[in-house]
Amino acid sequence: MSERDDFTDHGGTSALGLLERAGELSPPMGVAPEAILAAGRRKVRRRRASAVGAGTATLALAGALWVGGPLDPFTDPETVAPAAISWHDGVDVDLFDNQPHPGEGGRTHWTGELRSSEGDALPELVLTRDGTELEPIPAQDGPGEVMIFRAEGVSVAAWERPTGSIGEVPVWSPGSEAGQGSSIEVGGGELKYAVAEFVPGATGELQELYWFSKDAGHAASGANVSSAAFPIGDSTVVVMVDEARGLWGTADDRLAPQDNSGAVVPLRADSGMTGWVTAESATTATGSGPVLPNASLGLLPPGADLKAPAEGVMQLQAEVGQHTAVLASDPTSTYAPSIHFSLDGKEHNLRGYAARADVISAGGKSVQVDARPDGLQLFLGPGETAVIPDEELEGGRAVVGAIGGGQIVVVPGWEPGAEAADLRVQSAGAWLPVDAALATTQLNGTPLMVLGLNPSTLADGATIEGVGVVDGDEVTPHEPKGGLSTLNLDL
Repeated sequence: MSERDDFTDHGGTSALGLLERAGELSPPMGVAPEAILAAGRRKVRRRRASAVGAGTATLALAGALWVGGPLDPFTDPETVAPAAISWHDGVDVDLFDNQPHPGEGGRTHWTGELRSSEGDALPELVLTRDGTELEPIPAQDGPGEVMIFRAEGVSVAAWERPTGSIGEVPVWSPGSEAGQGSSIEVGGGELKYAVAEFVPGATGELQELYWFSKDAGHAASGANVSSAAFPIGDSTVVVMVDEARGLWGTADDRLAPQDNSGAVVPLRADSGMTGWVTAESATTATGSGPVLPNASLGLLPPGADLKAPAEGVMQLQAEVGQHTAVLASDPTSTYAPSIHFSLDGKEHNLRGYAARADVISAGGKSVQVDARPDGLQLFLGPGETAVIPDEELEGGRAVVGAIGGGQIVVVPGWEPGAEAADLRVQSAGAWLPVDAALATTQLNGTPLMVLGLNPSTLADGATIEGVGVVDGDEVTPHEPKGGLSTLNLDL
């Protein structure tokens, strides 16, 4: 039996199944799939005309928001459909309602309505926050032709849907903890929108809007991205890389236009991995779209050499920027096949290689580090989890905690730009090497340097007094703005 990577079958191509399948590429959802689907119905009112239509439900995720549906290739005028939405006539659009679930205590209840009066070039957004109407917000320019509306705690992007895209993905600045998106008919065009809710202190900016045609990926702003398209069954899968932002994404064309989808997420260890297992019987029962063979889709780190696949696996590759994109499929297997490559003389399984990107060794244990709305989560395994609250890191304060006889050190705002071998901790006046290091960020975008020490690194009873980086024969200390404190992690 060939080696394989396990991917869960999430119910084929139904709308709810697609919402669940999005998790293969994207951060956790901030709202339940059922709530988004139920909120798909929207109202449009012209101030001097009759109602035009209702919206179609699409999909949304927290962080890198996943919203289905074609997008105007703003930077390619040859494929742009004539504008069909005019705000000059005066239009009211009931855009969204995030209606928190009963279990979401403390979450703000937002609603949004776009309004324009006769003669207005662009609409304003009128928000309600927990039932209180706020002052209208004028539209700001976003990437391409996207309109942006921002208030403290929430941002909204809206744009007209033209022809030519099989998927689109808004990417927000750090700090987005929940979101939703959909579309609605306005006049002769389709208005798309995406809503993102942010943690306190986040800027709420829309960094980019990516879209996928059947043969390429694009950035609405016109920024340079690289892409390739792979045939699979009767469909096409597109892979895109934005090297400058450290992001990659995918979309496929097997669905009807209203269900088309895409996803864009950060590269992990300069690589990426996803895949799917499709149950043919479940897909046939939905009556939507062709069946995709079980497949893995990956992006190798620069300089990697792809290895030959296992027997029976079809493997395609294409150069995408500095990376190699790989599609491995096996229609006879019940698993998505693995992808192997070599780098610096070592062979790797791509799925495991990418998954280790946010893991650090400390105290002889593997610790998964994950930025959450309530702080920095340290996960060792079931029942072994701790959270360093954001308030412990406020003001640039560094934190030291014990893990399995060793230590973990979290230093906000430090970007030494060095390998783990050149990083040091100070104890009893001496500079000692660290055993592992991980560069990551808080949810609000603050850089974090995480250092791991094994049990033998410090003497019994010794404490950590500082951190630094090797500079020639010396060590340059880094002084955390808020000092350094010890935290009981109970790990």
